[in-house]
Amino acid sequence: MGLPLTMHDGFATRLVDLLQGPAGSSEVVLDVVLEVLRSSPGAFAIYEGCQTVTPSLSRILTAITTSMQALLPRIQEMTAHPATSLDDSDGQRLSRWARVAGTLIESFTQILWVEVAVAEVVIAFLGACFVVHPHVAQSVFELWAILKDANRDSKLPAGVLPGLLQRLAPPCITSFVRFGRHDSPYADDHADLMQLRSAQEDILVDMYCIAAGTDEAHQILVLLCDHLQRFEGAKDWHGVEVCWFAFRGIAEVLVDEPSLPAMYQPVLQSVFRAELPAEEHCATAANLLRVCGPHFNQA
Repeated sequence: MGLPLTMHDGFATRLVDLLQGPAGSSEVVLDVVLEVLRSSPGAFAIYEGCQTVTPSLSRILTAITTSMQALLPRIQEMTAHPATSLDDSDGQRLSRWARVAGTLIESFTQILWVEVAVAEVVIAFLGACFVVHPHVAQSVFELWAILKDANRDSKLPAGVLPGLLQRLAPPCITSFVRFGRHDSPYADDHADLMQLRSAQEDILVDMYCIAAGTDEAHQILVLLCDHLQRFEGAKDWHGVEVCWFAFRGIAEVLVDEPSLPAMYQPVLQSVFRAELPAEEHCATAANLLRVCGPHFNQA
């Protein structure tokens, strides 16, 4: 579908008109957009080699990012007061657009650096998606796996990754500590929560692995530790537990390193100060100490 249709001006004109009109966030229109993103010439260009984006496709991409920019004020407002349910029209619309954002980054990763103004819009939209609701966030969870693979394959221009980490690590961490808590009102049931926590842990580990050896890796740990200290000060033990869970995940990928980052010292000390009112808190604390244990043995 994507190859023949996006080369026709008439198709692009009609799709752009739909995106800019009252039906622009409808499921049927955005399903067409998803198909265009996945199968158009120029998709996956960082791996397929340089392919020129046709003028028609360029117009569609511009319409997509313009629509994201128009949605930003509303989604940023929702991040400040996230709803537990996305049953309303705003929630459903944002969920659809989050899927578009995730597919856009997968298919046209270069949009994150080719044009500064467009990249600003897309990065701001992605950051808001992570924080507004877990069902929205899940649509963009693959972002860091995509970036990790692109970085491994040397497909990212110099300087791009540090900038993305600086902009997107804070909302990703906020998302984790907001939605991954055992008392989270956002999960439909315990199994959904466990799946969400596991997926968010993978994101944090991917972020840290991408940033390994840079100032951004340290900043990720600082952000997590700041959340931990605030939760401990407020005696918010569910918040403390979710931070321990994050640090445990990162520690697992550091098991063969000669030592843990210094930031782990206050984290581990917090285990012995904390009140542990629930079995899951004790289990996470024990797992954190177990994973960090080999480093103490080496010492």
